[in-house]
Amino acid sequence: MKKDREIHPEAFEKMLEWLDKDRDIAGQKYEAIRLRLIKIFDYRQCSNSEELADIVFDRVLKKFDENALADGGNPYAYFCKVADYIYRENLRKPIAVELSDDIALDEKEESFEPYYECLKKCLKNLSSEKQRLIIGYYEEEKRAKINLRQSLAQSIGIPMQILHSRVFRIRTSLQQCVLKCVKESGF
Repeated sequence: MKKDREIHPEAFEKMLEWLDKDRDIAGQKYEAIRLRLIKIFDYRQCSNSEELADIVFDRVLKKFDENALADGGNPYAYFCKVADYIYRENLRKPIAVELSDDIALDEKEESFEPYYECLKKCLKNLSSEKQRLIIGYYEEEKRAKINLRQSLAQSIGIPMQILHSRVFRIRTSLQQCVLKCVKESGF
């Protein structure tokens, strides 16, 4: 990720002092908070947990740079609040999926046949739970699709964001499986 600004050492020193007056203990708290943030992002199934934790620290440092944070308060709670904002921003970012040059862009029906056959094979390799999830996720259209996805998430007992993440991972593994199958089949 590109950093659009430089962190001033004074802001970093202020942050460490905010964490604890003893610099060694402040360093330990810094590491503990960073590891906890990574775990939080991992739990939320973010693929870039370490990067997001670093962004949280950058944002907090920016506040110290702007003298917008006063001493006092619970540093861990503040970091968690900023982490929640970063997580929500991350959800709004479009997910980039790299398409392989091997995918046929010809719209003739027969050109998709090898991919379809391989998709069926790859779907069979998934667990029945993953099969139901990926197939159910793409059923219906428009509002019915939204309602179906909401009920799917509720039936599994997970939030919609986690449902989206799980489906994305399944879809990515299916894509890789299909491309491998097509290459091996010589289509």
